[in-house]
Amino acid sequence: MYIDGKVQISIEDFERLKAAAEAKEQAEEKAAEMARKIADIVMIKDADFEEEMDRIDSESLTDKQVRQRISEAYKFLKIAVDREGLKKLIRWSFRLQKSKSRSFTDIKSATDEELNRVQIGMDGGV
Repeated sequence: MYIDGKVQISIEDFERLKAAAEAKEQAEEKAAEMARKIADIVMIKDADFEEEMDRIDSESLTDKQVRQRISEAYKFLKIAVDREGLKKLIRWSFRLQKSKSRSFTDIKSATDEELNRVQIGMDGGV
């Protein structure tokens, strides 16, 4: 929707709108930074998945069969996470949050050497 013209608002309303716009911009910047940091620690290992996708493409299948085979092909897709990078990402994200939990505070202020001693469990296992 586009409206052309002028409008008058109070200084207070202008300041509230300006603050909201700045907060939105900061939140978008933090989200983009988080996405970049996640991309830096996540590696997709998809050679087997791509092979299976090529096999599916080469066969004469119905749409339903293609969807089923693609769904099954996901078992070949692997995502690897750099554990040390994950620890640093966790520490960085803890610094952005407001929590008074002792372990939370300890992790966000840990040195790299201390952070290396922290155990990371995958698949819910700690």
